[in-house]
Amino acid sequence: MAADHQEIGLDLAELNRLCELAERPNVKRFLATEIEKLKDKLTPPKAAPESKTLSSEPVAPPATQRATVTPAKYYKDITTYAWDQSDKFMKLYITINGVQKLQKQNVTTEFKDRSFRLRVEDLDGANYQCHVAYLWDDIVPKDSYHKVKMDSVLVMLKKSEEKKTWAYCTEREDKKKKTPKVDEKKDPNEGLMDLLKQMYDDGDDEMKRTIAKSFTESRNKTMPDV
Repeated sequence: MAADHQEIGLDLAELNRLCELAERPNVKRFLATEIEKLKDKLTPPKAAPESKTLSSEPVAPPATQRATVTPAKYYKDITTYAWDQSDKFMKLYITINGVQKLQKQNVTTEFKDRSFRLRVEDLDGANYQCHVAYLWDDIVPKDSYHKVKMDSVLVMLKKSEEKKTWAYCTEREDKKKKTPKVDEKKDPNEGLMDLLKQMYDDGDDEMKRTIAKSFTESRNKTMPDV
């Protein structure tokens, strides 16, 4: 290794003498380039940076942050209520025993143009809701409200048209009063199917379940045994 360095030193000295004697610019540039190359060979290489010694201790994986899942609340449906009206309001009286014991934030109402929802939460460990959709006429949500009474909640629905008398509280009640009729001009079976379809469309959930059950049983009876 020392001999190589000695040879390079001699070559470097010779090139320096030639560079001093040279007169042509291109020759001087060429010699200068070669001199720099030889100088690089004489320069000892820089020591590589020491690599960090890896710890033999196991590295704990980052803790996984679990998302907090809020369980969905279960509400018992309230489907019965009494109602009355004045020139300005439709008044619904909903019986809920012990509701007066709750904090104000546990009894809430949400109003839309043709529906409302009453929620009562954490009453003796249970949640209740009364959802009335398809009101008979429009209401004014921002002017509607509720009042907590003894064992009941009074829901005040502000009529969009004052002094207008509502025939019923909901459209469903109105439809129930209209007795479906069978078209006598049609085939009896076809007319019966139309009647049941109308009853199904206009009926409440209980009526729909009853009709669906009747259809299922009728179909099972008419299917041939395999």
